Amino acid sequence: SITILLSMAMIASAEEPVYSDSKRSVYLDGAYNDVNNIVIDDTEYLPIKELCTLLGYDIKETSENTYEITEGENCKNSESAMGKAIFTVGDDFFTTFSKDGQYENKTEMFPSAPMTIKIGDEIYIPSYYLGRMLEIKARFTEDMKIALITVNNQIEQASNAPEYLGNVYVKDFDG
Repeated sequence: SITILLSMAMIASAEEPVYSDSKRSVYLDGAYNDVNNIVIDDTEYLPIKELCTLLGYDIKETSENTYEITEGENCKNSESAMGKAIFTVGDDFFTTFSKDGQYENKTEMFPSAPMTIKIGDEIYIPSYYLGRMLEIKARFTEDMKIALITVNNQIEQASNAPEYLGNVYVKDFDG
């Protein structure tokens, strides 16, 4: 009976998750981007490959279902400390490495569950963990938007803010 249970669990884990299209719009540094974000069990999942392309990151499959993300030539988040991120689809963690190679950080999902899910050719990750992986701010707004803010944009906003505001970041969304 243990063999049957294991077989059933293996079959169940191979099934595609039940998901729906998200009603939230995605904004990158204040600009609307038409991306294919989805909802699984009331959690917003964002498309890693699609957003890496928009942000200027290179993503490549290094072995079966294991991916490496590195900064591309025109990366919009080039001021972040992240040198590369490595993850395997279905694992409950990812690992990031600093640009200088001195730091390695393993981020685990709690409670333990697959952090990334592959649907078709795209890989999805909860918005919070995408932010942690790429060192970008991922925020939900009251008007059904997901705001992704790069380190480069945060630095630009800080340099343009009046002195009396200190480190307050102000950005209006167009649309």
